[in-house]
Amino acid sequence: MSINDYKLEKQIGSGSFGDVYRGIIKHTGEKVAIKRLRKKVLYENGKYLLKAFYREIECMKKCACENSIKFINEFQTQNNYNIVMELCDTDLLCHLYEQRKDPFTAEEIRDIFSQLNNAFRKMSQNNILHRDLKLGNVLIKFTDESKTKFIPKLTDYGFSKELNRHNYASCTHLGTPATMAPEIIMNQPFNNKSDLWSVGVMMYQLYYKEVPYEGNSEPEILQKIQSNTPYKQPKEEDLRDLINKLLVVNVEDRLSWNEYFDHPNR
Repeated sequence: MSINDYKLEKQIGSGSFGDVYRGIIKHTGEKVAIKRLRKKVLYENGKYLLKAFYREIECMKKCACENSIKFINEFQTQNNYNIVMELCDTDLLCHLYEQRKDPFTAEEIRDIFSQLNNAFRKMSQNNILHRDLKLGNVLIKFTDESKTKFIPKLTDYGFSKELNRHNYASCTHLGTPATMAPEIIMNQPFNNKSDLWSVGVMMYQLYYKEVPYEGNSEPEILQKIQSNTPYKQPKEEDLRDLINKLLVVNVEDRLSWNEYFDHPNR
């Protein structure tokens, strides 16, 4: 399929390297999202970003499940690389701050992550680091007219990296500071446990409508983390216990994915 098979409608997102549009597959009428990455920008920034384009597609395929964004197609035009994906209604960050009056309850958080764990298991099984887990990278599809129930879908595998026995740790400094594990901020080697720190931040943010460590810069956030600045404690024991075991500064002491999946609250 080529650009001629799609009708582009309004722009629904933007980034440093391109934009996201709502589109329609002409011969089926299916509504889709089309991520357009500008070739000029990718070439100017070297081969890394072009590799990231194909790596994002590969990770979407390997993590395919109901709770990971569905890859549909990819094609090139004269000026852009394009990824066609399923279209969702909004993302979890916007839903939390713009559409909900109150934070999520512990029970709702359990439900959200019991679904997202389908995508996380695919990541774990394929030794994939997402490297930018955050509420803005969880899209949602509403399943009722009141827009209170939804299916969460993990997206944006553009920073993802696949590890193997020859390359079990990474040092690349990527991600979003508020959800970034301390070892990444400090430019230390990290592995897939770093994604679990981000999971803890996401749970906390859904519960309190704020992140556990806030700051205007990475050094400020890191200083609060390293000084053991106390964060609020959920009243529910199982959720509190899980978050405390995820937000552990020493990566060796943090839960592994298997321990996370076995936790009572997961």
